[in-house]
Amino acid sequence: MLIDPNTIIVGERTRKDMGNLQALADSIVEVGLLHPPVVTSGLQLVAGERRLAAIKLLGWEECEVRVASNLTEAVDFLKAERDENTCRKGLAPGEAVVIAGRIRTILEPEAEARKAEGQKAGGESRQESLVQTLHQAPSEPAKKEDKKEKKTRDKAGESVGMSGETLRKAEYVVAAAKRDPETFGQYAVQMDKSGKVDRAYKAVKQIEQAEARAEQAKSIEADPALILGDFRTAGGVIADNSADLIFTDPPYNEKAVELYRDLSAFAARVLKPGGVCLAYSGHAHLPEVMQALASSLTYGWTCAIRHTGGELRFRNLNIRNAWKPVLMFYKPPLDLWWDWFSDMTTGGMEKDSHEWQQAESEAAHFIKALCPVGGICVDPFAGSGTSLVAAKKLGLRYIGFEIEEDAYNKAQARLSDDGPKA
Repeated sequence: MLIDPNTIIVGERTRKDMGNLQALADSIVEVGLLHPPVVTSGLQLVAGERRLAAIKLLGWEECEVRVASNLTEAVDFLKAERDENTCRKGLAPGEAVVIAGRIRTILEPEAEARKAEGQKAGGESRQESLVQTLHQAPSEPAKKEDKKEKKTRDKAGESVGMSGETLRKAEYVVAAAKRDPETFGQYAVQMDKSGKVDRAYKAVKQIEQAEARAEQAKSIEADPALILGDFRTAGGVIADNSADLIFTDPPYNEKAVELYRDLSAFAARVLKPGGVCLAYSGHAHLPEVMQALASSLTYGWTCAIRHTGGELRFRNLNIRNAWKPVLMFYKPPLDLWWDWFSDMTTGGMEKDSHEWQQAESEAAHFIKALCPVGGICVDPFAGSGTSLVAAKKLGLRYIGFEIEEDAYNKAQARLSDDGPKA
């Protein structure tokens, strides 16, 4: 049935945001009015308010409608409006990727044809083109290709109700699942079930980045070592951008604040980009310690170790202290490859090898989370070797420095295959 769209009675409707009407109007022009608006025999609108608005935007003098003569009561109109918007199933992201891919195969040749036609119309000779190519920087063609690719992807994404960037991420997840179903297949399935593209994309990227870090670690030569000496002078044995994690426990007194500044500079040199430095700290000089670490690194988080041997009393503030900070700083740019982990742990009391010894399980908790398989863990204040023992048990490579000979000897004994285990 064809009628004048302006004769349709819209009445009171629930939808307030009409969305991108121009995109809908363009679709109606391109592929036709696939689903006509639904009206009663009295021309009251039942369903299709956006389609009607797009038709009016196009300036049509008449349009096709479908008459639902069985809807007569007000409650019928409300049910119809509800069901029109709820009893439908949109494309899952994976399905959208397939359709967008097919659309791109059509768009890309068209774009190439337009480009070729434009060059012809511009009258550019073959010789002129060759001269221009010879004077282009090596990166320029790639940039132009990227721009063209993005434009085509944006159009394909729009055609399936996605932004170009969301489509790119969905395509990435689908491609990863096809390449390695065992590792990534679950994320493609989760993406389609939930409709959450970004979450699946981040999960896939984190796994890939962790694998890349583990692979990179294999190429860096670093034998496990415990060095008797000051990291500030002996630390030159560690190559720039080679360590994955620094996990350490410096002294806490006021004089030691400058050590954290030196630690920051050392970490900025030896850590890989995105590598993390975790350092214990006391509470008394925490602001100064954080400022010192921030001199060459970027603050990430404050983790915590819960005391298990009773609370410490700070009488000047009447505070019973139940936890110890572990400050997390990183070397930018941050490449978030690791999985979720808790920022609080506890490991009990272990003081059998050193007066300031920390529990091995505390170190293991953070090292396991933040050092990739086969990676390199560094401890500039090794003490009795707790963090190095934890790294060794996790199958990681380690390098530690200790200036006190007695502590160094104890750490060596703990790290020895024949020595006592922590």
